[in-house]
Amino acid sequence: HPDEKSFYFCGRSSLKDFSYCKLHLLYAYQPKGKKEDAVEKEFQDSLAKVGSGQQFFDNVSGAVLDPDLVRQARQEEREGVYNHKLFTKVPIKQCYERTGAGPIKTRWVDINKGDTLNPDVRCRWVGQEFNSKNARWEEGLFAATPPLEAKKTLISRAASQMGIPKRKWKKLGFIDIRKAYFHAPVSREMYVVLPPEFLEPGEEGMCGLLHFSLYGTRDAARNWEEHYGNVLIELGFTQGKSSPCIFHHKRRDIDTVVHGDDFTSLAEEHQLKWLSKALSEKFLIKDRGIMGPDPGDLKEIRLLNRIIGWEHEGIRFEADQRHAEIMTKTLQLDHANGVDTPGTNAAKTSEEEEEDEELPHNEIKPYRGCAARCNFLGLDRPDIQYAAKEVSRAMAKPYQSNVKALKRMGRYLQKYPRAVFMYKFQAPQTHIRVYSDTNWAGCIKTRKSTQGGIVMYGQHCVKTWSSTQAIISLSSG
Repeated sequence: HPDEKSFYFCGRSSLKDFSYCKLHLLYAYQPKGKKEDAVEKEFQDSLAKVGSGQQFFDNVSGAVLDPDLVRQARQEEREGVYNHKLFTKVPIKQCYERTGAGPIKTRWVDINKGDTLNPDVRCRWVGQEFNSKNARWEEGLFAATPPLEAKKTLISRAASQMGIPKRKWKKLGFIDIRKAYFHAPVSREMYVVLPPEFLEPGEEGMCGLLHFSLYGTRDAARNWEEHYGNVLIELGFTQGKSSPCIFHHKRRDIDTVVHGDDFTSLAEEHQLKWLSKALSEKFLIKDRGIMGPDPGDLKEIRLLNRIIGWEHEGIRFEADQRHAEIMTKTLQLDHANGVDTPGTNAAKTSEEEEEDEELPHNEIKPYRGCAARCNFLGLDRPDIQYAAKEVSRAMAKPYQSNVKALKRMGRYLQKYPRAVFMYKFQAPQTHIRVYSDTNWAGCIKTRKSTQGGIVMYGQHCVKTWSSTQAIISLSSG
């Protein structure tokens, strides 16, 4: 993209394709007065570094990573793999004899979780089984994640303790399980391709027989869910009925919500410390701290890319604003004028509908990406839920009018990039209140209704929704 003086290339393209395109761009858009041989030398020097393996790229942003930091991070991942005894090296011939197919391909995922000035390079060795067309593993792969309101309810209940003696106040505990999937035993016989980092000289014909689950294999998440569930039940927890990711310890009065490898709990401080010690005996953990009102307690933390802060008047919960930033940049609305509403519900005239055109094929994928991002952001932002739902309805067959609606939401997010909930301190609650309504036949095209609602725990909002009904209602009831 010569206007931005940067280059974008497809991850599936070969180095040859990338070098060909980049070379032509360098020649076409070289600065005035710069000789072609200087441009050529600059490019060849860069290409030589890439070709010699001296450069690594961030798998998310595409930015160049520091080679030393990547090698260091890969070495840490290698040590973690061997410490967990993830696999045993066996001849590839054994894989073909036992499974009738070759070993599962693997690759490195290199990501900088920091920024340019403060890099935090993480490398993860993952399997590549999800693109396989082998239908034998289609069943039984589901792994649950808790609804967001489960985490919000823990926060709300932590802020609903006015009138309780301070020494009996419950606090929030945050624990991460490091290398979570490496703790979960495999449920089937699996062989994987080993990268050069795991092979010694003379072991070129070897592959890995997995003993524990590897990220990127099809049933890894399910294996982990089953494993941590069994561990918590052994510790005295009861597993939730509405979601298998919610747990309650009746005797110790601990409530825990598990999202992947993140354990968030609400209990008295000594019980949270017991849980941390108990989990450390089962897993490799990172205790991120205990949040509460005391001076030595944690006051702010990032959880699932949301910000949670314990303040004087209550607990602050803020959505991840990076999604709004990425969306406005993708839509090239960084410097656009903002608007005060994320969408409109104006009826189209028949003439406008006739003029509406389908999106070109090359613009459909970017539209779907932005719409999905809006839908995800809508989980935290009730102000955009209806508009996000409307643009998501056009995922299968988007039109120009849908792009117009998407850009309007982008302009709204440009003006209001942040959304913050303040769960003010209140007395303990015994009931929830649910409000619900519909706009009867609100969609002009399909005459379907939108139903929306909100769940309140005292004065705290813990859940909102907006969804199009599947049927056409014959009455406003």
